[in-house]
Amino acid sequence: MRDFYEKNEGAPAVVGAALRSVLEGYGRVAFQPYFPSGAMLGGFIEKERKRQAAGTSRLRVDLDELEELDALRDDSNEFKHFNDASAADVNVGELRGLVKRVLTFVGYRPKEPA
Repeated sequence: MRDFYEKNEGAPAVVGAALRSVLEGYGRVAFQPYFPSGAMLGGFIEKERKRQAAGTSRLRVDLDELEELDALRDDSNEFKHFNDASAADVNVGELRGLVKRVLTFVGYRPKEPA
């Protein structure tokens, strides 16, 4: 993903399909034990919203971060089952923008492409 954003290298199909895996992997590390292996990202977000509303959340995530995670989840759905055939129709600029948002969210600060 980093090379796709920074150097315009890599197949859009591979990068697009990896978006959810990156978000879910981050969530399993950053939000354990509340986001265990096998849990769905959307379900975790909904439960955390309820915990925050009830004042019972123990996570260090604010509502803005949770909303961005949900927006990234929603935006990445377009690419969830991406393959080489569907990659022909992708807007590469849109995909690069989403890749940048995902990388930034998980703590990587991508370099602007040359």
